[in-house]
Amino acid sequence: MTSIARAEDSRLVSDIGGTRARFGLAGEQDSVQHLREFKTSDFSGFTACAEAYLAQLSTNIARPETAAIAVAGPVEDGVARLTNVSWTIDAGEIKAALGLKSVRLANDFEAQAYALPWLGPEDRQQVGGGNVVANASRVVLGPGTGLGVAGLIPDRRGEFSAVPGEGGHMTLAAMNDDEADLVTRLRGRIAHVSAERVISGPGLEALYLAILERRGKGRTSDPVSAMDMASRAGAGDEAAREALQYFSSFLGTVAADLALIFWARGGVYLSGGVLRRLGLAFDKKTFRQRFETKGRFSASLAEIPTFIITHSNAGLLGLAKIEN
Repeated sequence: MTSIARAEDSRLVSDIGGTRARFGLAGEQDSVQHLREFKTSDFSGFTACAEAYLAQLSTNIARPETAAIAVAGPVEDGVARLTNVSWTIDAGEIKAALGLKSVRLANDFEAQAYALPWLGPEDRQQVGGGNVVANASRVVLGPGTGLGVAGLIPDRRGEFSAVPGEGGHMTLAAMNDDEADLVTRLRGRIAHVSAERVISGPGLEALYLAILERRGKGRTSDPVSAMDMASRAGAGDEAAREALQYFSSFLGTVAADLALIFWARGGVYLSGGVLRRLGLAFDKKTFRQRFETKGRFSASLAEIPTFIITHSNAGLLGLAKIEN
C-alpha cells in the first residue's frame, strides 16, 4: 500500500448513514486506507465523530487538509440535514472546526456513481447478459432505508460527471394486474406509492403485509423485518417468498426505466444494504427478466449489463475520485 506521509497527499473521506459513519484516508493513488466505523448515536455531530477518527490515527500520519463527505440525502448550498440521525452537516462549519482547506459534500449515491469506472471484475457480480460500452453513461441504484439513485454521464473528453437526484421518489409503475392490486392496497396506507415505498427495507415489509392482506390473513401481530424475509421464505412462508419475487420484479422495472433515461450502456449497478443482507434470496432471474421486458426496447435492454456491486466501500472510493 502507498504510505500516507504528507498532509497534501491525503484526503479525509467519510460516508454518513443513519446508523453508522465510515471514515478513511484517500492517498496519492486514490486508494482508501485506515478505515474505521463509528455509531452515529455515540456522537453529537459530524465534527465530534471526525475528531474521534483522527485521534485514532497513528502519530506519523499527518492530519489531512481536505475532506469529501457523502450523506444519505440531498445537499443544498453546502449543507445536508440527515433524516435518520439528528445531524446537520455544514461544509463551512466543518472546514472551520477541523482546520481544513476545503470540504466537499456529496449525496451518497453521487459518491457511488463516481466509483463506477474504477470497479474491477472482483468488485461486481454480473446479473444476466450484456456488455459494458466504454465511456458510456452508467446508473447506480440501491435499496436501503430508502432507494438511492444517481447517474454518471461522460463528456466529450471522456471524463465523467455524476448526476445526483431523488429518483427513489418517482411514482412506482405496475406492469400487470397483480402488481396494480398491490399498489392499490399500498395506496390505502400511503398517499404516494413511490419506488422507494416498495424497493427498500421498509418497502419489502410493506409488500409482505399487503400480500398477507390479499391472502385474507389480515395483519400479522408478529414483528416484520425485511432482514427476516429470506429466512421466512426459506422456512416455507409463501407470503415472504412472494414478497421477494415482487421486490425483485419492481427493482427490475425501475432499473430498466433508469437505464433508458440515461441510456446507460455502461451498465446498471445495484448497491444498498438490503441486497447485501438478502444474498441468494434476491431473485436475480426475475430481476433480469423484468429488466429486459420493455416492449419495443426489450432487445436494447438485453444488451445493457446489470451488476451487483460487491466492493465493500464503493462510496469511499468514489469520494477519493471526486473533485473538491
